[in-house]
Amino acid sequence: MQLRSLLSTATATRMARRRQRLPSVQDLPGAGPQRGQLPLHHLIEIAHRNHWIQADAQKFSHVLRDYRNLVHVPVQFRIGDVPDGDTFNVCWYVVVATLNDLAATAPRR
Repeated sequence: MQLRSLLSTATATRMARRRQRLPSVQDLPGAGPQRGQLPLHHLIEIAHRNHWIQADAQKFSHVLRDYRNLVHVPVQFRIGDVPDGDTFNVCWYVVVATLNDLAATAPRR
């Protein structure tokens, strides 16, 4: 599961439910064009500002964002580090914390 996909879906769904438009990439400071998708940094901030995720999930999501490129073998060779099971577990728990926060703040039908 990708954190970007999770937050992108939650943001789009919740903004549509409120009849609010998603900010476009051009509206965001420091955001370059990324195939029309909001950058992960901004998705994390939108979720936190709207109280969909707590501060711990926000902060650890930013750390995970910095580590996400470690899944690419060329990056592993370049930095001389290969993620192991511990790295996976740490990353997974950030996703689980985000899922739990989103579930706890999900709009009731």
